[in-house]
Amino acid sequence: MIDSLIGLLRQGEWVALGYLANAVWQVPLVFAAAWIAAKLARRTGSALEHRVWVLALLLEALLPAAHLDLRAGWEWMTALFSRRSGAHEGAVGLVVGAGAVNGDGLRLPSFLLVGLASIFAATVVYFVARLAWGAWRTESMRRRALPLVLEGEAARAWRRCGGLAPVVELRVSGVVSGPVTVGISQPAVLVPVGFLESVESSDLEAVLAHELAHVRRWDFAKNLLYEAISVAVAWHPVVWMTRARVAESREMVCDAMAAEAVAGNENYARSLLRLAAMVADGSPAKTLHAIGIFDANSFERRVMNLTKKPVEMRIMQRVGTVAACAVMVVATCAAALALRVEVGPEMQAVAAAGGADPLKVDQGKLTHTSQKMPVYPAEAKAKKDTINGPVVLAVTIGKDGAVEQISVKKSLRADYDRSALDAVKDWRWQPYLLNGEPVEVDTTVTVTYSLGDDSEGEPLIQKVTASAQGTPNHLPKIIGQVDPEYPAQGRVDKVNGTVVVGVTVGSDGAVKETHIVDSLRDDFDESAQKAVRQYRFEPALADGKPVEAKVQVQVDFRIY
Repeated sequence: MIDSLIGLLRQGEWVALGYLANAVWQVPLVFAAAWIAAKLARRTGSALEHRVWVLALLLEALLPAAHLDLRAGWEWMTALFSRRSGAHEGAVGLVVGAGAVNGDGLRLPSFLLVGLASIFAATVVYFVARLAWGAWRTESMRRRALPLVLEGEAARAWRRCGGLAPVVELRVSGVVSGPVTVGISQPAVLVPVGFLESVESSDLEAVLAHELAHVRRWDFAKNLLYEAISVAVAWHPVVWMTRARVAESREMVCDAMAAEAVAGNENYARSLLRLAAMVADGSPAKTLHAIGIFDANSFERRVMNLTKKPVEMRIMQRVGTVAACAVMVVATCAAALALRVEVGPEMQAVAAAGGADPLKVDQGKLTHTSQKMPVYPAEAKAKKDTINGPVVLAVTIGKDGAVEQISVKKSLRADYDRSALDAVKDWRWQPYLLNGEPVEVDTTVTVTYSLGDDSEGEPLIQKVTASAQGTPNHLPKIIGQVDPEYPAQGRVDKVNGTVVVGVTVGSDGAVKETHIVDSLRDDFDESAQKAVRQYRFEPALADGKPVEAKVQVQVDFRIY
């Protein structure tokens, strides 16, 4: 129980550090892209600009937690759609080298990693508590506010604006400094004590129309949702800037709705200026989560937006603008995911070892002395619960060429991870020499599982494993193959299964002998052997010389 709890805490530490490390640089990247997209969207009106900034805020909060491997996705798509004479070729592929993983490893001393994770966790807890306290305080403020009965011109102004949001309470509060909108299920517009007496009737109508536009758009609920989603990055200064842009564009959207509901843009703009003069001597106190006409500190831009001449855009221009914004979003997400900083337990192992970190060695500088091929998980195949994709392993190779540390850097699924680990942990390399002395090195091994799936019932070549005569440095590799024919009676009987063919591969790469290791049925056995006899291999090598080797070729027959 204690071990499980410690494991969960450690996993949480790595999750927090990974999120923190990526949020530091991904948030400014998203903001920069959103700024460009908002410039493009501005000609279409405030609504699209507001959507751009809302999407930016959501991406700033969610992208640091994303773990999508674009390279793995491309490989999966390639494996899914590749066709070869009506059949697929399955394979367990290996890529060895330091550059096989997207992103760079973050390596810091253990005490610093623990400290950073703790500070980040405490910061998130603080902002969550602040959010909850603010929501409670805002609801308490709504409950304490007193219902307000309008008379005369104020009542008529309220009725004229009622089309925007008819079921809304108007209340007076001694807490607020300006008109605000609060509440979700029971929305209310709160005004300060004495506000109705100090404002002109035309300006009051503008205020009421603006606040009712907030109610109609559910801005209070949306703002609360945005705050909750972005709580993990609420510490980031760029997120503060994004929230300011969200508030500014939101107010401009409500300005447009309010201006349409009252006497037009020019009259509404004049009311806005007079209202701004009212609060020039004392800006309204910020009430967390309440939405009001004075929220965005950008009266100048809002007035200019109301008084500028509208630009007529054709349909294709609008479509082009939206498409350009979409391209910016996709490109930003792709860049953020491709350059993601990976933080994981293997980094802690290196840091805890003390001294200099092992060298990070490029792919072409390592030489195997023995290599055990991974195998496709048997249970997954039997249950037809197979998936395609890579398992990326972080490997530390000792001075003797043996694996000292190994861990999963990019997971595919637990059974695939175990298969890859079981094979690679027994690999051996020639010791890597630095100044004539063997040294520890870090590298990565990518095991790519690819198992085809064909609805026409053609057999699938799933893997090649080898147990060679002698100890070859390199195992035989298929360089030419023939697809077996599906037996006619097998199609009628709808037989599915596997034939494992034992093969002796000569030093010239030709098939010298075949035999059945695991039989399915005589006609399937014969079809599999007939095809495998026509295979061509790259021969096994021992000390750089081609040698004879025995391998097994597994052929899957499927028909649906």
